[in-house]
Formats: sequence, C-alpha cells, structure tokens
Amino acid sequence: MNKNILQMQNIKKTYGPINALSNASILLKKGSVVALVGANGAGKSTLMNILGGITTPDDGEVLVNNKKVNFNSPVDAARYGIQFVHQELSIFKTMTVAENIFINQFPTQFGIISKQVIEATTRQLLAELGSNLNPHHYVESLSTGDCQMVVIARAMLGNPKILILDEPTSSLSKYEKEKLNLVIGRLKDAGVAIIYITHFISEIFEVCDSVTVMRNGTTISSQAIHETDNSKIIELMLGDVASIEKKRRKERNKNIFLKVDKLQNENKVKEATFELNKGEILGIWGLLGSGRTELVRSIIGLDGQPKGTILINNHGKLTPISAEYLSGITAYVSEDRRGEGVLLPMSVLKNTALPNLQKVSGNFGMIMLNKARNLATRVIKSLSIKVSNFDQKVGTLSGGNQQKIVFGKWLETEPYLLILDEPTRGLDISAKGEILKIATDLANNGVSILFISSELEELMKISDRYLILSERHVVAELPGDSTQDSLISALSKTVQGSAA
Repeated sequence: MNKNILQMQNIKKTYGPINALSNASILLKKGSVVALVGANGAGKSTLMNILGGITTPDDGEVLVNNKKVNFNSPVDAARYGIQFVHQELSIFKTMTVAENIFINQFPTQFGIISKQVIEATTRQLLAELGSNLNPHHYVESLSTGDCQMVVIARAMLGNPKILILDEPTSSLSKYEKEKLNLVIGRLKDAGVAIIYITHFISEIFEVCDSVTVMRNGTTISSQAIHETDNSKIIELMLGDVASIEKKRRKERNKNIFLKVDKLQNENKVKEATFELNKGEILGIWGLLGSGRTELVRSIIGLDGQPKGTILINNHGKLTPISAEYLSGITAYVSEDRRGEGVLLPMSVLKNTALPNLQKVSGNFGMIMLNKARNLATRVIKSLSIKVSNFDQKVGTLSGGNQQKIVFGKWLETEPYLLILDEPTRGLDISAKGEILKIATDLANNGVSILFISSELEELMKISDRYLILSERHVVAELPGDSTQDSLISALSKTVQGSAA
C-alpha cells in the first residue's frame, strides 16, 4: 500500500472579512493522482497556493512524509519536492525549449553556462515524458500542448515528489489531452504524487485515483474515484440549495429584446442560440470552463467578430445588428473587477466619469468638473456607496463598494442590456445581497440581464430562465421554476455525454 506523502489538515485562511479557507484538508499518497474540484471560489487555488509556498495559512497543519512543515516561499516548497504547474504557463517565447526548462538554474562549468549539459539533460527529461521536442526549437513555434510539456519538464528538473497541475487541459486539443494522460501515467509509475485541479469533471475518471471536493473554503468530501460519478460530484460541489426564495415576480410578458442564432466564435463559442426578453434575467449556468464568459464577450464583440446572427427588437420587428452595435447599448460588469472593472489608482469621480464622457463634457468637448461631480453624486447616492469624498482612490474602497462603482458608472450610460459576470465574487454576504437587489430592481424597470454566477443559490434566486452551457455549447434551456435537481441533471447529462 502506498504511504501518505502529503496531509493538509484543517487549513484556515482569511483575507480581511473574507474566509477563503475555513476547514480545508487533502490527503495524497505516493504515486497517486487526486482530483481537486469545486466551483469557482471554492478555495482550491488558495489551498494549493499554501502548498506551493505562495501564501501562508492562518491555521492548520501541512505534513510532508508525516513531518510538519511551514513554507514561506516557493523555494521552501521546492526543497520538499513540491512543484506547481500553473494554468497560465510561465514561458519565454523568444527562448529555446532547453533554455525555458533551465531558466531557474542554468548549470555552469568554470563560471560559463554549459550548453552540453543543458541539451543532454533536456533530451533526457523530455524522453522520460515521452516527448520528442527538439531542445533547440524556439518556444514561440510550439503548440499549447508542447509548451505545457516544456513547463512540466522544468518541474521535473526539480525532482518533484508532489506535482500540482492546475487546469492542465483547459487549452489542449483532444490529441494533446491524450498525450498528457500518458505523461501522468509515466509520472505515477515513477512514484510522483499528483494533485489534478480541473473543471472538466469527465476527465478525472480517466486519470485520477480519488477525488477531493471543496465548497466555500471547506473540504466536503474525499473518496475513491470508483465510488462516485458525475452527478454526485456536481451535487457535492454545489451543495443543497433546494429551498430558495425567489426575488423576482413570476408573472412576466414575453417580449423578445434580443435573439442570438447559431453564434460561433472560433474555439471560444462552438454554437449558441437563445432569446432574451425585455426586463428578463437569463441565468447562464455551467461549470467553470463551459464557455459562459466567452459567450457574453462574443455577442458584444470583445473577442473578435463572431459568426451567426444577432437581432434586437426594433419597434416590434427583430432587426439584424452587429456585435459592435450591441456593445454600444450594453453595460458589461466583468468577472475581473480589479483588472477590468475599475481603475484602482484613480478617484471615484474619474472612474464614474470615464464611460460617461459625453455626459460630463461641455460644448467644446472639455470635461466640466461640475457635471462630473453631479454624476458621481448620483452614483454614490443611488447605490449607497460608502466613500469619504470624490477624490478617494477606488483601490481604498471595500470590494462591495468597488463593485457598486462598477455598476453605477455603467448604469449612467442607460443600457438596454446588462451583462453581469460573477458580480458577487469576493464579496461578503451583505454586499452580495445588495448587488442582487440592484440587479432585480433594474430588471423590474425593463433592463434585460444576462447573469453568470458559479453560486447556484444566487442564480436560482433571481433568474427567470436558465441557459445551460457545456463544452462551449448551449445545450439546454430550463424555466425559472426549475429545481436544483433538474439543473444538475441537465448539466451532468452533458458532462457524461462528453466523456462517452
């Protein structure tokens, strides 16, 4: 029987008022593969960042080979044989395969980098992984799958005992996934223990020996892979939200505002057809990686010009429009609030004014300070934003107030369509409730809303209908009174189908 190589027990981690981890644990045996799954925000990344030495826990124990350890940096973790292959591959495209593998530790002889040692070791590492990549080829010419092989080879250079693979197949083709599975098999045979983080539930049955499920910062379940199935895992990820009080009135007239027909956008959206009514909240439901964000970005042209047809209601007649035109009447609240939603170093006044320059400008295009102040005042008062003054930097506000700034600045553009992508991510319970109320009030006033959330509970609270996505396809549409079981069933059937 393989012995335990890793035990993380009762790990806790907070960031301000947010409990990122409250009771997280994971067990790993030598030469085994454990799938680590959970909805967005479940705590997977935080737990692995602690194991990888990127951050430190507030409480709990980490044991490697039954010895308690404390990691203050990735270098500390590496000393214990822990290597982390992140989803965003760290590569240098203008350097060769060999140079990328040795980027952290070039071997030298008499103070000179030994190219012979680099080439020989690179060929050996790649051969052990079953790869025939040329060490002299530049990485910029490689496919995503080959780039990933380079990063794994770099990790193997550190002679890992534990290898963390974060979403390793998210950008791979079917052939590249098969190659990766073979590599994982070789690593297992060599005694390497692997933590396999993925949102593709079907994949874990191909390569994993057990599965650990996290939800809301807590480890919910750990069991052998043959003891579970797709539906059970999804239910554990989502929790029991059977008793949900709807925040929306049930009676609503069908008045189509937007119709999307056979939309495609390269590998981002394979096919999507749906309708959205005036004043309706359409909940977009699917696991992380199903293509939810890619769909909403595609219909407003943020990721290039999509194929297919987009129509809006023009005085009772559905009229074809471009994605760019739809973008002009849409407010988009991105899932990346700090990266795309606000400019953190800038003031509240400047953030609210930016998408409303026409409103705050005078006759000659000059920004009128009094108009900008009036606009900021409306935003602050209407959404009850807690700020000291107009000049306060947005980066000093709480997460909830930052998100209100995002809402407020876009609502001043008077949009017909509002896209909310994970609008409550990282917010406390009180702030989440305020954001959901703002959304429902807007819909009641006639704004059409596309609502994405990984939290099924809040999705069920405010959605009038559900659009189910899987593998970048729209695969089903369900009514607003659908139960948790019916939503999970629709999703698990598509996951099961993709695995067949």
